[in-house]
Amino acid sequence: MADDCQSIIINIPKLRVCLKTSKELLKTSTVPSILKRINQKRLKKSSKTLSQKYFSMEHKPTPVNSLRRGEILLSYIMYTKKQKQINKKYKLRIPINEKYKTVQTNLQQRLFIEDPPNEVYTAIDIDEKFFNYVSGRHLKTRIPIFKSLKTAIADILRIKAEIGYRNDAILNIDINHRNEMIMYEESVKKCMRQAKYFDSFIYEDYIKSKSFLDKWDKLKNLLQLKEAELQSFASEQFTIISRLMGLDYLYRVQQKYGRFLYYLSPPTWRSQNREFARSVEIEAKGFDLGNSNEDETFKVIFEQMQNQSLNPVHPVLYFSELHDLMDIFDGIEKHLLHHFDYLTHLTPQRNIHREGIKYLKNSITQESTFVSNTVRRFEKYLEFENERCEQMKQKFFSIINGLFYNSVGAPDVLRLFVHLEFCYERVHSERPMNMDIISMAKSLEGMYMDYCYRLDYVHNDAVKSAVTKALNEEHQKLKTAKNASRELRLFNRLEKRLQKSHEVIIDKFCRPIIPPISLKIRPNKIEHQKPESIVVKVEKPLTDSELEYLKLFTDWVEGENPDMYLHRNDEDEDSKLL
Repeated sequence: MADDCQSIIINIPKLRVCLKTSKELLKTSTVPSILKRINQKRLKKSSKTLSQKYFSMEHKPTPVNSLRRGEILLSYIMYTKKQKQINKKYKLRIPINEKYKTVQTNLQQRLFIEDPPNEVYTAIDIDEKFFNYVSGRHLKTRIPIFKSLKTAIADILRIKAEIGYRNDAILNIDINHRNEMIMYEESVKKCMRQAKYFDSFIYEDYIKSKSFLDKWDKLKNLLQLKEAELQSFASEQFTIISRLMGLDYLYRVQQKYGRFLYYLSPPTWRSQNREFARSVEIEAKGFDLGNSNEDETFKVIFEQMQNQSLNPVHPVLYFSELHDLMDIFDGIEKHLLHHFDYLTHLTPQRNIHREGIKYLKNSITQESTFVSNTVRRFEKYLEFENERCEQMKQKFFSIINGLFYNSVGAPDVLRLFVHLEFCYERVHSERPMNMDIISMAKSLEGMYMDYCYRLDYVHNDAVKSAVTKALNEEHQKLKTAKNASRELRLFNRLEKRLQKSHEVIIDKFCRPIIPPISLKIRPNKIEHQKPESIVVKVEKPLTDSELEYLKLFTDWVEGENPDMYLHRNDEDEDSKLL
């Protein structure tokens, strides 16, 4: 069929037993020779390519450019175009985060496929002599050898075979429906069973979780009680330790004061009370007021307090009255004043220091004024910078909410990203993974420039030769069509003459009704009703970029509604989502 547009193909299956009688009758005629010659020209296609054209969701149909009989395949073209539009709308409705849930419809790529049932009914099961009659007349064993007669019989047999195959397909619909209903009922039963199992699992899990929560509540109450006990114990311990530390501090202060009084006492009294000084280690420590480099922890302080409480020492006092201490302090004061009198020679130095102090005060005032001025200047700078910061914030938010939003998060940009992703998938046959909008656009632009570059390199002579070749093929088709119509008219005349000559004399009331043969039917061609042109009024005019997108990346034809490809009806939904 791809090699010759005027050829006829009749596929007769070999495994059916019911076709043996028809084959035996046709062996003696010249029709098998015609079928054998035609079958040699037929192209053998693999089963995989024939099955792929039915899966429109994942496999591309055969391109229309490779098929020649466009008037026969017009309905098929319209059907595939409609299927593409439906599949595109269905894919666009699926959100991006739920695209992984789509189920592939290609049954041949699944792991398990049930064998098809052998319960196939054909047209011969209903009418056993379907292929033995042509136009109500029985086929003879010997047919006159005329070219026009051969072609007519071959055409009739081809039409009969096509009708038989279509009847077979119609009969198989019931069997497929029955098998699908059985599979549907089994799947519903399995689904209900799994739902019951899931309910029981949820009930058991709920009981277990409830028991665990009760145990947790009990443990929580016990833990809270224990925590309260520990907190009370810690507070009591802290109060005891703080009191002991305070007592130790007071005891050390008293020791310092006693050592000071011991050194103020006269040497004769100290020599008489050496044993007391040794017991308290006054002479060993000297003026050390208890500062040690060791880390005095609570344990060390507590051990010292225990040792001191086990061996208490009674103090020995030289100053038993208060006026004695006052006399000593007065003597010290007088000694210091007498010493200060000897230092009067330091008065000039004192005056010098006073002048220096005045100079320092003046310099400090000058520097303070300078610092205050600098502080004021910096405050002005800060006010200016704060105002500038607010202006920059306003500009930043205006850019984010305006230009940045329009260039990143606007509905038109998101729609452009979806279109670019779709075009990239159609052109490169793969989904863009981890690609931004600029890289996708650059890749598509490179493909478009490469395509334009190749078109520019096509020579004018080659184009003219292709056009002339196509015109010659069309003229040849017209010539063959005219010859075929002439032969068909001759065949109709011959058939009328033969019917009149071999007609049986029958009563007038029982004459068979023979339908007239129209002379306008051409052989090897099937009339198709031309589809009515659908005129869609475009509400909005198309821009240059939209026209270029529709012509390059879609199947849009002039007269169709471009909203199906441009998705103008989804603008309101996008605005609601945003």
